[in-house]
Amino acid sequence: MKEEIIAKRLAELGNITRLRIFRHLVKAGHSGAAVGEIQAKLQVPNSTLSHHISRLVNVGLVKQRRDGRVLHCLPQYAVLDDTIDFLREECCINENPCHNEEKMKKVLFVCVENSCRSQMAEAFGKIHGQGVFESHSSGSKPSGKVNPKAIAAMAELDYDLNAHSSKSLDEIPQVEYEYAITMGCGDECPNVKAKQRTDWSIPDPKHLEPGEFNQVREIIEQKVLELVKELS
Repeated sequence: MKEEIIAKRLAELGNITRLRIFRHLVKAGHSGAAVGEIQAKLQVPNSTLSHHISRLVNVGLVKQRRDGRVLHCLPQYAVLDDTIDFLREECCINENPCHNEEKMKKVLFVCVENSCRSQMAEAFGKIHGQGVFESHSSGSKPSGKVNPKAIAAMAELDYDLNAHSSKSLDEIPQVEYEYAITMGCGDECPNVKAKQRTDWSIPDPKHLEPGEFNQVREIIEQKVLELVKELS
C-alpha cells in the first residue's frame, strides 16, 4: 500500500539525525555528498553514521555510489517529490469550492496497466509541468509494478521511476481533473471526473527494443510539453 511506503519514509525522517543528513544531501544537489563530508559537516560519529544512511537507503530516499575509495550519497528527488505529492494530493478538497478556484489544475494520465506509458507521462508532467499542473497516473487494471524498461528509459534522463507505483483508479485523488488523458489503450474511464478528455494514441512500447522504446518516450515528452504550453 502507498500509505505504508510513505509512512516508512516519514518514520525515518522523524529521526533528527537522519533528517539532518537528508536535508544536507538535498542542499548538496544531484551530485550528493561523500560520506566523509557528511561526517565532518554534521559531526555524526562514524560508528552511527553508516547506520543512519542505511536506513535512508532502505526507504529509497538516498542511493549510494562508490568512486574508487570514496562513497557518495545521492538524494533521490523523485522519491522526495512523490512523498510531498502524496501528502498534499487531496489538500482542501472538502473546502467550499469557491475557495479552490485558484488551486492548481490536476491532470490524470491513464492506461490499462499503469506500468509504462502513463507512468512516463506522469513523470514528464512532474518534470515539465511543475507550477502549472499536478501530474497523476492510474490504470483500470494496474499491473502492480512499473515496467523495468520504463524505469531504465527515464533513468537516462536522471528521473527515478522506482519512486512511482502502479495504481488503480480507486487509489488516485477523487477530484475533478482538468484533463483525463488516455494513452491509446481504449480505456475511456467513465468513472473519472474530468473537464476534458482526450486520447493520445501512443503505441505500447513494452515489447520494443531500447532504441524504439526511447522513441515512444520522446513522443510522450513532446505531448506533455504541448500540454504544459496549453495550460500555462
